[in-house]
Amino acid sequence: MDTSIQLDHPKAIFSNGDPITGNIVIYCPTSITKVSKITATLVGESVLSYTDTSGLLMDREQQDKHRFAHDFQVIFPSRHDQRVLGAEKSVRLGFGYHSFRFALRNLNITVWPMETHNQYLGSLSKENSTFPCVKTVQATIMGPYAQLPALVVSPTEYMHHLSAAIPPAQISISAHLLPDYSILRNRHMMIRLSISKLNEFAYSLYLQSFQMLLVGYTDIKAKGPSLTNTQISCWTIQSMSNLGLPVLHYSESVGTEKYIDRSLWEGEALPDTIVPSFDSCGLARRYELDISMGFQCRDTKDQAGRILLVQLRTPVHVSSGIRPGRKLESGDDKKLFLNGELVPISMRSQDDMGTQDENRHGATQRVGAANEDYGKPMDPPPTYEEATIRSW
Repeated sequence: MDTSIQLDHPKAIFSNGDPITGNIVIYCPTSITKVSKITATLVGESVLSYTDTSGLLMDREQQDKHRFAHDFQVIFPSRHDQRVLGAEKSVRLGFGYHSFRFALRNLNITVWPMETHNQYLGSLSKENSTFPCVKTVQATIMGPYAQLPALVVSPTEYMHHLSAAIPPAQISISAHLLPDYSILRNRHMMIRLSISKLNEFAYSLYLQSFQMLLVGYTDIKAKGPSLTNTQISCWTIQSMSNLGLPVLHYSESVGTEKYIDRSLWEGEALPDTIVPSFDSCGLARRYELDISMGFQCRDTKDQAGRILLVQLRTPVHVSSGIRPGRKLESGDDKKLFLNGELVPISMRSQDDMGTQDENRHGATQRVGAANEDYGKPMDPPPTYEEATIRSW
């Protein structure tokens, strides 16, 4: 007995949820052939090959296989056949060719799991809970070199006068991000940067340089975590120097918190080529946001100290922006959703865009007014792994 499969559309490319139809053809070379069961199964597999270079004499190729789609159809015996045949559990096929129809459906990858990020963000207030994820670093910025008395000769006396001089500026820099440290693919960076004054100092603090990078890591795993290869890529979101923007004035009290003007980075969208974060079938894509800021202290005589570069680095989650229950169709890369609402290219209002030039002279704004332009808090979009099939 010979068995073959004939597809109705053998050269077609099947998309999500498309039916795959055809016939199972059985050729019986004898007059009587008994068949007890005929089934059709659709299975999708991904194969990941990785070369293990840890061997002493030769490299070994390791492979991981993951099943990610499965549809099953019992063609014979059907319910009708079971009623007709009764106790007889097989059918006799005569000499020749016999055709049995099948119809399988490609699993739709937009099937969403029960747990999504949309379940716990509806009660966010308009203030800090809009950006609940915070990454903080502290820095000490030296002021201009103090002129010590000429009579200071001994090292002990020198250290005494140096410690009694005006203390350096101590600040805290915080990055405020959306829940789960989410950022949106093909959208501007929805983050806030705040500066807090930690001590009294006699200098004014200025922001001289600003750089924002997105670092991507592609982890390739095979046969467990022992065999892992990581590839790194980097995208420059913003890079500016010679800014000279005032941040904190020496007369402001300890505990003062200022927000850096969002116009330094807002409007710089993530490139379309960035793949959303995911972890499936031995492949993982993860990201880190790297922010470098150069601070400098100046006194009332405009004497400046050295520029200190402060680096703030935090893992982030790049969300796809695909709304649950739909496929990403043509033109939808410009229509990303948060909490079922369309997200514009820029979150700025028209009034805010009109006053953008007026805000360029200063790098900061008061905390109370920092959240007003963001409007109602919105949920982050679903993650990339929610838009793809889990592997079994």
